[in-house]
Amino acid sequence: MRQWIKLVENVLIDETKGVGVLRREAQGMGLEVMYGEGFALVGGFRSGGASPGMVRVQYSIIDLDIMQELVSALVADGMEKSEAQRRSQEKSNVGTVDIYKDADNAIRAIIDIKLNAKNRKAGLGRAVIQSLVASAPQDVVIFDIRKPAVGFWKKMGAEFYKRGGAPVTDLKTHLVSTPKRSSMSAPHAYLQGVIRKPGSTTPFEETLRAVDPNAVFSVSS
Repeated sequence: MRQWIKLVENVLIDETKGVGVLRREAQGMGLEVMYGEGFALVGGFRSGGASPGMVRVQYSIIDLDIMQELVSALVADGMEKSEAQRRSQEKSNVGTVDIYKDADNAIRAIIDIKLNAKNRKAGLGRAVIQSLVASAPQDVVIFDIRKPAVGFWKKMGAEFYKRGGAPVTDLKTHLVSTPKRSSMSAPHAYLQGVIRKPGSTTPFEETLRAVDPNAVFSVSS
């Protein structure tokens, strides 16, 4: 935790914020901080299994605007800046994002993003996703898209695919026929997707297999 506080402190002092592509700073032990416009992704702790060559990791989303306000208020009340940073970081943690990275530490897929409702800031989720995609070397796969999240991913420009690889040609019909709380094992309970890099025409199957070589594709899906 001290390493995180030190780096966020440097951002506040230097007023450094990334634009578009995330600024990544290694912390050792496989951890890092990735700075975006008004936020920092902190951590990189393993959060589940992954295919060979990939690692699934989770980052805390720190809202730097909230943190700056909290730190400023505490310092104005006479608290040391380092202590103000320590106390403010937890309250500035507004959610988490899970991703897949490859052996070169490159971002390859997004598995899940969660923002706390009480701390949700308009546009923060969009900014995190756009920065992750901008920082990836190629198209980014989106896994496990549940029905309530389809609208968000559609706004992010995702293309949708069923399990088995068939493209969703009629999203409205798919949503109507899918129960909101269907089991993950039920047919079409969730979708997969891809957010493409500008100008990319790479087939979805090729992009997905690069992340998950065991992915099953079926013409009848």
